Amino acid sequence: MILIILLSIGAYLIGSIPMGYIIAVLKGINIQKYGSGNIGATNVARILGKPYFFLILLLDAGKVYTYLTLCAWFGLTYAQLLAIGALLLLGNGSSIFLHFRGGKGIAHLVGLLAFINVYLLGLFIVSWLLLAYLLKNIGIASILATLIIPIGAYFLLGTFSVFYFLGIAGWCWYLHRSNVINYLYN
Repeated sequence: MILIILLSIGAYLIGSIPMGYIIAVLKGINIQKYGSGNIGATNVARILGKPYFFLILLLDAGKVYTYLTLCAWFGLTYAQLLAIGALLLLGNGSSIFLHFRGGKGIAHLVGLLAFINVYLLGLFIVSWLLLAYLLKNIGIASILATLIIPIGAYFLLGTFSVFYFLGIAGWCWYLHRSNVINYLYN
């Protein structure tokens, strides 16, 4: 029980590490003062250049995948790993290091999907690419693609995972609420 509590606290703290903010600061920029003010891959790429999109995506997804792999090594159950994944996403969107502000969770979701099921990850990426191409809006494509995951989870993982990924999609939608409002009214 103590191990699970420590790993849960660790998940939130690891998720809270703002990779986009750190990389931008290393380049002499407070990313929260530029573009959308978000610390995620899309805004960092807008300010620092497109290669930084992939760097931040890889760093954020990689820390989630690595932490979940570590937790699996400790013998956590599937349900416990899903809970750890949710805490990693919570940390990203509500970082203790940024006064409970943070990213919008998509790169973290990529790491979570890479750990849970590579086919579900593939479905998300293909959906995201297609939606981004059609809509010409990365944020809206991202949140719409999160709605594909519960459907894929039903076929690949079973009913329980559908509810889990509906919750994850809801969190991502909540974090993207300003994108949705801007998209609908502009």
